[in-house]
Amino acid sequence: MQLRVINGWDQVSDNNKRKSLMGRVGISPDTRTTIGVTGFWGPEQTGNDHANRYGVEALVWRKLGTAQLWVQGDYGREQANAALPTPTQDARWWALGGWMMYDLSTSLGLALRGDYVNDENGARTSGSLGYPANAGHKLGSATATLNVRTWPNAIVRPEIRYDRSTLAAFNGKEAQVTFALAVTYLY
Repeated sequence: MQLRVINGWDQVSDNNKRKSLMGRVGISPDTRTTIGVTGFWGPEQTGNDHANRYGVEALVWRKLGTAQLWVQGDYGREQANAALPTPTQDARWWALGGWMMYDLSTSLGLALRGDYVNDENGARTSGSLGYPANAGHKLGSATATLNVRTWPNAIVRPEIRYDRSTLAAFNGKEAQVTFALAVTYLY
């Protein structure tokens, strides 16, 4: 169990005169399962001590033989304020994600991930993180990653990802495919 007083949910430096609260409860009902629930509450906008942002996140992990599975759900709200795309109404967003990791052998693993975000009022994505200004946005992604462990102290991770948006958020398009390659040295 944790309880924290913080400058803000997504702030490093405080941008108003009030602190925010964050709490977490985690349990392990058995050696193959963990469940964590995190909640937050407090004002997040610059110079605004009254419009609170609050929400909850649940994360469940389960080991299934040589596979591992994670499921995460998020829900958040922010009280109406001038910084929102529609300043006269409260904003809501929710998300759901799932990840699976499976060891095909001692030197090769496969990870699959899917995510969906419904930013109903554009509060989290409007004009941020490279997304266009909006009053509502839905986006999702699917990712496949290989974990190659054939060299001592190194992991190579080739990855392919598909993103889809209800907006032209990817260089003027609603969808994109990306490839990535990561090399990690373990010492």
